[in-house]
Amino acid sequence: MLLSKTPVLSCRPLALPKRVFADRFNMRMGALEGVTDGPLGPLRVYTVHLGYLDDGERQLQIERLLAMVRAAPGEGGAWTGPGAHNNRDWSAGAPAPPMPENAVLLGDFNMTPDSLEYALVTAPGDNGGEPGFIDAWPAAGNGHDPGFTFICPPEQPEMRDKRIDYCFLSPALADKVRACRVDQEAKGSDHQPLWAELAP
Repeated sequence: MLLSKTPVLSCRPLALPKRVFADRFNMRMGALEGVTDGPLGPLRVYTVHLGYLDDGERQLQIERLLAMVRAAPGEGGAWTGPGAHNNRDWSAGAPAPPMPENAVLLGDFNMTPDSLEYALVTAPGDNGGEPGFIDAWPAAGNGHDPGFTFICPPEQPEMRDKRIDYCFLSPALADKVRACRVDQEAKGSDHQPLWAELAP
């Protein structure tokens, strides 16, 4: 889900790869791309949920996600909305919505900072091409704090607290990070909300 105080100029769902496990149920995971218009100008925002069963599947999902994210600006804006005859789409001669270079990836990545999956997100693109994404948590100066977003349930002592929810930014947005925090008081999920504040 993507909620925004400022206009959402376009949105579209992105399906991610799925493996079949003979002994476990596995769901299709995906991301939602939205282009919002706010104080930073048009900005691509991706809400992401990666698989939790297998790191190999997550690696495939990250590779596909990054390929789509990096290709999007060259593909142009995504037409979405109520459709024709509303004076704001291609059939009325309106310009295409923007598909800006800068992007934010946020959500439940089901990976830890020491994982190969994390390294894939933050590493440069193929052949040293596009730079990797910046993790907003250390960019905000939280390097000393583990930033756990999944707190181990008391009835499952074999599990451990983990940081598996993230806000990743295009490198050009790194200096826009003003704060990043985990809301440890929030109720209603097995994950604690991660807040990231960006400003011009």
